Formats: sequence, C-alpha cells, structure tokens
Amino acid sequence: MALEIKIPDDSKGINASAFTKAGDLFITGGNNKSIKIRNTTNWNVLQTLTEHTGSVTSLVISPNDQNFVSGSTD
Repeated sequence: MALEIKIPDDSKGINASAFTKAGDLFITGGNNKSIKIRNTTNWNVLQTLTEHTGSVTSLVISPNDQNFVSGSTD
C-alpha cells in the first residue's frame, strides 16, 4: 500500500522529503528554495525556512528527531 500526499503549496516541485521516526513531522525541500516543516496530524505548515538561495536537494533527520540537515545547489 502506498501513501500519497498532495501538497498544493509546493507547486515548483519537491526534491527531498523526510518523516521523523516518531511520524509526527514531515519535512520537505524543493525548487522554491525553502524547507517546510509540517504536522502530520493535519498537514499544516509549522515553520518555513528560507535561508537557502538554491534549490533544496536533500534532507536528513537525526536519529533522535531533534535536528535535521539540508543540502542545496547554493
């Protein structure tokens, strides 16, 4: 069974995504140069990070779900 999530506010494309181990957060990054952290209960955006100047290409969450690192073309 596959899970399909439609995220309408990321129309420029998502290149990287990750769920926390706890499953309560979903983090995405893409061509719009931003990273969005969403609550998986209602999929609302909790925080948008806009520090990258290039497309976000990768995301990794730490084993304890406390931190994450992102890579981009900037």
